[in-house]
Amino acid sequence: MTAPIDYNAVLADLEAKRSQIDAAIAVIRSLVAGGGGDMGGAAISGDDAAAAITSPGVTARVGSAIQTDSFFGMSTSQAVRKFLNMMKRPQTPKAIAEALIQGGQVHSVDYDTTYRNVYTALTRSKDFVKTRTKDWGLTEWYGNKPKADAE
Repeated sequence: MTAPIDYNAVLADLEAKRSQIDAAIAVIRSLVAGGGGDMGGAAISGDDAAAAITSPGVTARVGSAIQTDSFFGMSTSQAVRKFLNMMKRPQTPKAIAEALIQGGQVHSVDYDTTYRNVYTALTRSKDFVKTRTKDWGLTEWYGNKPKADAE
């Protein structure tokens, strides 16, 4: 026999998720209104950051975790590894490049150069693996799966 369902707990969980989604929508709306949809160097902090991470398929952007010197003095590969460890989930090359710029990586002089450096590091190193969603994660997160072919 199964235990009765605690509808109060279910309702509380759904309301908490709704508030996270509402907060994420508010953050995205403010980014779109302020920057024409380009997230550039925008930072999300506090509860808004936690909310923005919750939706699947949405690249996490946590500005509060990335300080202006988070990646100072690191190679691109080291900085990418550190960022992925900070985020604890796969990221797009665009999000990684933006984070490296925000985090003060020395080799990140402009977005185009940084993006190319990030993509090169991702495709050449066996430390990173491309997921089915075209995001990149750390190889150790996926066990013995072979690295996806670069496209």
